[in-house]
Amino acid sequence: MWDSVTYVEPSQRTVIYEGVNAAHIIATNAGPSDVDLLVWISSTPTPKDPPNFTMRMPPGNTRSASGAMIAVSLPQGDPTPPKPRFAAVAWRIFR
Repeated sequence: MWDSVTYVEPSQRTVIYEGVNAAHIIATNAGPSDVDLLVWISSTPTPKDPPNFTMRMPPGNTRSASGAMIAVSLPQGDPTPPKPRFAAVAWRIFR
């Protein structure tokens, strides 16, 4: 069912989709850490541009989003209670 599964880097964003036209994705967090789903509506974001919206995904959670660039990252700051600092995310892209 999933197009791909990837490891979420602790120190950088992992891009799931980047294109001129927006795409719709469904992503699920395989855990064990929480993951932020970051979405940019514009097709030309720069690293300085904050995402248009962010959704927190606890382990086992599935979210849907549309955008021209979609990435995942581990939440910044110390988790409370302490959790492992790695995760895996699976996704499917619909164009």
